Amino acid sequence: MDNHELKQRIREYFKNNSDYMPEENEDLFKNGVLDSYGVVDFLTFLEEELGAKINIEDITMENFSTIQKIVNLIQK
Repeated sequence: MDNHELKQRIREYFKNNSDYMPEENEDLFKNGVLDSYGVVDFLTFLEEELGAKINIEDITMENFSTIQKIVNLIQK
């Protein structure tokens, strides 16, 4: 899956779960799109739907603050 497709799939996830489609560099926590409880569901989506494997030490607010940072983490 390329960078553009990853971003689109993630944006659609948020649209489906919060009725809001954030931009790739928008702060997801600051704008209420993602919170600490929502991270668990989002991680499940990343693993099951996108096949991403996220290390526990990488689950930080900084790494999940924007779609671009999430894509960077997945492609790491």
